[in-house]
Amino acid sequence: MPTTATDLWPENLLEARNDSPVDLLKAQADLLYGKTNNRLRGRVETGELSFGRSLKVISEGQESEIVLTTPAFAHSFQILVPKLKNYSYELLKIKHGVTLYPIAAQMAGEDGPPTLIKDEFAFQHWIQECLGSATARQVISTLLSVGK
Repeated sequence: MPTTATDLWPENLLEARNDSPVDLLKAQADLLYGKTNNRLRGRVETGELSFGRSLKVISEGQESEIVLTTPAFAHSFQILVPKLKNYSYELLKIKHGVTLYPIAAQMAGEDGPPTLIKDEFAFQHWIQECLGSATARQVISTLLSVGK
C-alpha cells in the first residue's frame, strides 16, 4: 500500500510578496500603450546569465565588481512601434539573481557600469527617474514622429 509523503512545505508558500523587478517593468510596459494614445507598446524580455560571470557596477558612487555565484536573470525593457513592423528600442536593462535584489540596472545610452540598486523602493525610484528623463522623452518623441 503506497504511503503518503509527509508535507514539509510551509502553509503560506504562495502568500503574496512584493512585486519582482520584472513585474514592475511589465506594469510600466503595459501603461505605455495608453500613455501614447495606442501608438507605442512596451515589452519586457527575459533571459538568463550564467554564473561565474562578473559584473561591474556603481554603488554609492563607487565602482565595484560582483561575481555571480548562481544563475542570474537579465530583463530588457523595450519600446515597440507597431506601425514600423514592431521596430524596438531597448530603453532599460536590469540583471539580478534569484534573491531579486540587488539589481544591476542601466538605461540606454549610459556609459560605464550599471547602477547597483538595493531594494524595491530604490528600484521604483530609479524607474521613475529613467522614464521621466530627457533621454526617454526624446526617444519616445522620435518614435512617435517616425511611427505616424
